[in-house]
Amino acid sequence: MGKSLKNHIGDADLTEVHKKRTKKGASDKGACLWGHQGKYRENHPCSYRWQAHQKAKKWEADAAFKAQVGRTFIYDYRRDPSAAPQSTAGARLKTSAYQPEAKKGATTESSRHPADYIAEINPPEMAQNDQGAWQGDWDLDGPARNLDQGRLRNDQSGQDVVKAKTNFTDCRHPYWHNAHHLIPKALLVNLIEEIADDSEVAKLMKRTLMGGTDSDDQSASEAKRYNVNHGHNMIILPMDAEVAGFLLLPRHLRLKDPMVLPPGMTADEAIVYIEKHIECTSHEDYDGVVKRKIESIIEKFAEQTKEKLGSGNLCESTPSPETIKPDLEKASGELLTAILDFGKTTEEVNKRVVGRALADMK
Repeated sequence: MGKSLKNHIGDADLTEVHKKRTKKGASDKGACLWGHQGKYRENHPCSYRWQAHQKAKKWEADAAFKAQVGRTFIYDYRRDPSAAPQSTAGARLKTSAYQPEAKKGATTESSRHPADYIAEINPPEMAQNDQGAWQGDWDLDGPARNLDQGRLRNDQSGQDVVKAKTNFTDCRHPYWHNAHHLIPKALLVNLIEEIADDSEVAKLMKRTLMGGTDSDDQSASEAKRYNVNHGHNMIILPMDAEVAGFLLLPRHLRLKDPMVLPPGMTADEAIVYIEKHIECTSHEDYDGVVKRKIESIIEKFAEQTKEKLGSGNLCESTPSPETIKPDLEKASGELLTAILDFGKTTEEVNKRVVGRALADMK
């Protein structure tokens, strides 16, 4: 790369491009390739947890979409025996909360991960909200009333109350869950850099995805901004094995969860099994599925970028984001359908129905 080209691409840091292209308070006005806003922040274009929650509400209200993916519900559970299996573990569902390491003087509650989560939760019941409509305890807009999930911590009340209408604003309520990027953010950036095989080409590709090289923040229309954190690329997935089986959704991560070990194993067999399934805090196999799906898209984009750079007139010849954004969004949609379909393939372990993890997708 020549010096003039480096100066042209490097005259505005990608952080500045992000600032110019992202308007807080406008959920669709974002251009981002990084997961920097992990908190639940309403109307923030980069708050992927909030974006996932809003997208989930749209799916749940869309009868045509639910029919397309063969579901009567996705998150708003209704007691329909034909729609989802009932737990066989009793009245409460066991969670996958665990203790990362023993700490001197720590109680079970204080050392559990996630912090202050519980070992068991109640299955969802129906209740009337303040408008008189019936809602489930796990509904996306629920719960209908303040909900006592049982003692989580040794505080003054000895209870943890999920406040009405606050489901999914905290990763523990109504159950432990994560907001998953259908196209993982790090995978996308790493693949761009790998295929570009040149730091300046990769930088231009990233800038193009975020709205082009023009520094005027008003010039990049919505069609020219790609946001990896937008709802089109997000899905809420449970972390608890039994909750996943209950909802027919895959778990985001497998974790080192002893409850999912097949019954009757000796200690040595259990060690071999865990080592075989060691992918417990990542989903590398799923990442492989995604990479195979979008690799040709990124390769084509890299070729277009290099061809444009060879024309000599960067300002007039930069590749357009419209050449790749629709393809990435289509890929996200296909991955969503695959995940929802995969979630229906549950397992029965120790007489309990449990969900499989994304790491099991091939």
